[in-house]
Amino acid sequence: MPKVAPRETKERPPIPVGDHVLTLLEVKPIEQENRFEPPIGTKPDGTPEFKIKKQFVWVFQSNRDDDAGDPYEYVVFTGRYYGDDRAKLTAFLQMLLPDADDAMRASLDTDMLVGRQWKTKIQLVKTQKGNEVPRHLYLIPVEAQRFDPDEVKGTEVPL
Repeated sequence: MPKVAPRETKERPPIPVGDHVLTLLEVKPIEQENRFEPPIGTKPDGTPEFKIKKQFVWVFQSNRDDDAGDPYEYVVFTGRYYGDDRAKLTAFLQMLLPDADDAMRASLDTDMLVGRQWKTKIQLVKTQKGNEVPRHLYLIPVEAQRFDPDEVKGTEVPL
């Protein structure tokens, strides 16, 4: 399946509350410091050293556009562990693939989901710090259809 070329990163308005159809553009594995836990030591330069947290970043594009005519982007961060009911990836994949069994979800190639669409409702949720952030209330798969990356606004297919 063709990969979607990287998009330019720019400051974007947050996705608005309401109904959307989201198209999955990419799933990126990332590693970053886990600053939600106490430091595990000190680096040679004297700064705190934190455990590395491995995550997936799920990048979606909405069917709705902002004032500049660019589609809204919605991003979900999950861990990489599937199986435990407390794991965010488990709950997320159960929404993305409600008809799949656990064995299929656990061995999923995320590239197979790129281009698929889900209906959702976005709501604002307060974080522990008191900030309001957009969150999906549900994800309902839209009937499978052929994905053409050229039809996704702001992207190019590499040759």
